[in-house]
Amino acid sequence: MAKNRRRTNTSKLEAEITRLREALADHQISEAFGCYTRKALTRDLLPSFDARGFAIVYFDIDGLTQLNNAYGKAERKHPAVPHVNERIFAAFAAMRTADVLIGQWFSGDEFVALVPAADAYGFTLRLQAALRANGITATFVLQVYNHSITLRQAIDLADNETSRYKSAGLRDRIHIS
Repeated sequence: MAKNRRRTNTSKLEAEITRLREALADHQISEAFGCYTRKALTRDLLPSFDARGFAIVYFDIDGLTQLNNAYGKAERKHPAVPHVNERIFAAFAAMRTADVLIGQWFSGDEFVALVPAADAYGFTLRLQAALRANGITATFVLQVYNHSITLRQAIDLADNETSRYKSAGLRDRIHIS
């Protein structure tokens, strides 16, 4: 009987290892930035935040679109460009904790962080400082997610607000929604 239980536990562990390998193979981590992909956030990781209440920190890296348009998304390999993606990667690495998820959104210069609401503003200040320490600025919109609309709708609202602020020249700031 104990042998059967061990086999069952071993089978469960093997199944979990297989699932994790498949998840990695499913491109859930952005290689360029070392953060989650949008697919990973919305499909696999968001449910763990539902019970605790969280805030959305939506941010757009200033100037990254122009850099990608000029040199392509593989700009890390271009000798004339400072290694912006690597510096973003370093800033995100400094922010990783068990209860923070950072993911790439939309075209690549927009990101979303899902953080406990109680520390959302403090997190945003620390992220802004980590980016600045790596020579990067970003425009942030911070909002507490109240579940009255879908996550996608909330992020779309934050994206629209970010675009409005950037169009008005209000870059490199934290805007609270």
